[in-house]
Amino acid sequence: MTSKILLIDDDPNLRESLGEVLRGEGYQVGFAANGEEGLAALKGESFDLVLLDIRLPGLDGEVVMREIYNYHPETEMIIISGYGSLESAITAIRLGVIDYFIKPYQVDDLLDAVCRALIDK
Repeated sequence: MTSKILLIDDDPNLRESLGEVLRGEGYQVGFAANGEEGLAALKGESFDLVLLDIRLPGLDGEVVMREIYNYHPETEMIIISGYGSLESAITAIRLGVIDYFIKPYQVDDLLDAVCRALIDK
């Protein structure tokens, strides 16, 4: 079965380029431009993994993280953000995030983290 990934990021170029890379690796990819869209997507279907930016318009990434943790505990999370902080990293770890990437990041490192996150899915 193909793993499903939801990419929540307000940068359309990142969504497009990373989505292309992930599809090239054989994953099904859904997209959301903000936290509200991301949570709506999670209500509509299940995803194995969410790649989430911390700084989003509307609901910020930390709120979305908490919602995923509380209502979709089976969904793994990886943070990708240009505005990481020690505080947000600690919060992410407490909420079960498996990895935390600061932009710019190496795509191969992110793909390794995605693979590790989905190994048991």
